[in-house]
Amino acid sequence: MKSLKHKIDRRGTLHLYEQAATVIREYILANQLGAGDPLPSTLDIASAMGINHLTVRKALQKLVDNDVITTIPGRGIYVAEGAVQKRVLCVGGVDPADGDVSPFYARSLRLFREKLTDAGYTMDEVWLSDWTDKTRSYCRPELFERYCGFVFLAGDYDHELFQYVRQHEQPYVHLSTGQLLRDRLVTTPDMFEVVCQMLDYFASRGHDVVQAFKIKARTQRSDGLDRIHVKARALNMRVRLSWLPEMRRKSMFIRAADQLAGELLASQRMPQAICITDDIIAQGVALALLNHGHARQTPWDIVVASSHADHMHLGVPVKSMNWDLVAGVAAAVDILHRQIAGEEAAPPGVLMPFHFCEDAPPPLPALPLETVELG
Repeated sequence: MKSLKHKIDRRGTLHLYEQAATVIREYILANQLGAGDPLPSTLDIASAMGINHLTVRKALQKLVDNDVITTIPGRGIYVAEGAVQKRVLCVGGVDPADGDVSPFYARSLRLFREKLTDAGYTMDEVWLSDWTDKTRSYCRPELFERYCGFVFLAGDYDHELFQYVRQHEQPYVHLSTGQLLRDRLVTTPDMFEVVCQMLDYFASRGHDVVQAFKIKARTQRSDGLDRIHVKARALNMRVRLSWLPEMRRKSMFIRAADQLAGELLASQRMPQAICITDDIIAQGVALALLNHGHARQTPWDIVVASSHADHMHLGVPVKSMNWDLVAGVAAAVDILHRQIAGEEAAPPGVLMPFHFCEDAPPPLPALPLETVELG
């Protein structure tokens, strides 16, 4: 059973009563107390935390105001209904406009909502790009009174809210792609390693020239290009890697990939073997192939790294190399729950399973079609 004993930081930026209120709420959640369950007395809480009982009274009043506890004169302190509503905030590390969200974000949000609900949590979501007034407005102590844990979806480690949550030692989990594995992180294999696996596949298919498309992430490993170079030399293969810069909108990625692939096609520099490390980029490349009349004329050998196999890029046949996002989100929810329950302060990170998808998506069932001639 989690204890109320906690070292209060007397030199920290948070008031003592605010820290005490957070500890009491964590005590309720970690011990899975229900509405109506009794809590220790004011003096017992003060003794456990090593602070004045008047400070504890102020913390308790704050929790009463937020419907976390209720006090009954002459009887004691009890857990209120609001405390057992375990809420988690899911923070998207970008700030999309007009719902312009990638399939990875959209599918991750849906899976997190399902898995967190199954685990007994309620999830709110917010999109916050870094270093904005909107982001800073969340970096307040009141955030920890409303939410017992946080999910950071993609984004970088220097995100302002991410750092705020870490500094205050709150439960969180980070789900992203191609990151170096660390505690409380669920991620995919490094994208350079994925490209190397794709090159093995193309070599087995007899290709000696490969065009690769990749987003140039700020956090990518510095030795990535060297690894691809070594792999290409070992396979006696020539590889052209085209970078796309990070952009804020899905539509911008598609347009940029369409433009880049179109230039390669127009100059007849596009080989038959194409590897793409993002399904949004694949949409842009597919547009270029269709617009230049090459989609069906050339036997393209295209491999796309994605979080799901069921994608048809505008009719262009592709082979999928998929990471198991369902397993990744399940692992992320488990990491978060273990922290909230007080079982483990910093659970180790998890690498998502990644594999070639050999099976094509199942065909759609027969659909009733109706044609009407007018005029």
